[in-house]
Amino acid sequence: MCLSSLMDRYGRRAQSGPPSVFAGLRIRDDGSPGPAVLPLAVTILLLASAAPAAASVLTIIACVFILIIGMPHGMFDYLTLRQISRGSRAGLVAATAAYLGVAGGIWLLWQYAPFAALCAFISVAMLHFSEDWIGQKSRLGAAAMAISIIALPAMLYSAQLSALFVLIGGPGAGVVADYLRLVAPVFGLVAIANIMIDFGGEAKSEARNQAGRNSALLCAALLLPPGIGFAVYFCLYHSPIHFVEGRKTLMSRQDNPNSFFLFMSLASAAAVVFVLVMQPFQAMDAKLIAATFQTLAILTVPHMLLPLFAAPFLRSVNALKG
Repeated sequence: MCLSSLMDRYGRRAQSGPPSVFAGLRIRDDGSPGPAVLPLAVTILLLASAAPAAASVLTIIACVFILIIGMPHGMFDYLTLRQISRGSRAGLVAATAAYLGVAGGIWLLWQYAPFAALCAFISVAMLHFSEDWIGQKSRLGAAAMAISIIALPAMLYSAQLSALFVLIGGPGAGVVADYLRLVAPVFGLVAIANIMIDFGGEAKSEARNQAGRNSALLCAALLLPPGIGFAVYFCLYHSPIHFVEGRKTLMSRQDNPNSFFLFMSLASAAAVVFVLVMQPFQAMDAKLIAATFQTLAILTVPHMLLPLFAAPFLRSVNALKG
């Protein structure tokens, strides 16, 4: 069953169920989770990861969820490429080749300069994730949330985060965790201050709901082991928002949702398999963790650059339609 069908099924079930039970679990029209989803997920994962052995298993499961649930939303980029090509097959092939060329360049960077690739990935990810809060009044608050999601694990899990960076970025990459530990308190406090502003005063109910979601995301990043907390944000907040946005703005009436979502899953799986096979000889769990974050990095850069190049064209198309 595709993700779209699951979202529709549980969205309808949440709407039809008793408000006291299901209202907080409803998936909103913009893709953001109901106010109870994130706190419930964080609580369950905190209890489940209390034992060190369980945390290791949950990290592997988190990687699988990132790959299966989180990453496929990036395949909406194909529809953007289709719009840019204006129905020309040759144009679509050329645009797709350019997109894959950027992704290939990032893969080469991982092969020959993994430390530089890791630093670039973290910087680009912070910038990209800040777009999830771009609708808020404060751009600083949006940046603080994005940076906190990535940096807060360094506060309580510095050794584990350092080991993760060494695994995906090579020897010496663990120092990145030290730098993140320096910036985490600063931007974490900014994010908390922004949450307090949204909770206080005459804030509207939606602002308070968003403040609750932001609080849960910060708790996940701070309290859950690295990888697990990130999966909560990436799979339950970031991806659903972009998934719904892509479905509304990029899919035409002629598109078959089930076929496209199958294409999304297969394309994501192909990217993961390629990176996994190219990993050096390691234990399978280490290879999976490294492949997960390196694949994210390889696809995030072209995924983020594409809207910048597509925006002028899409504005001209919308102007003509108007």
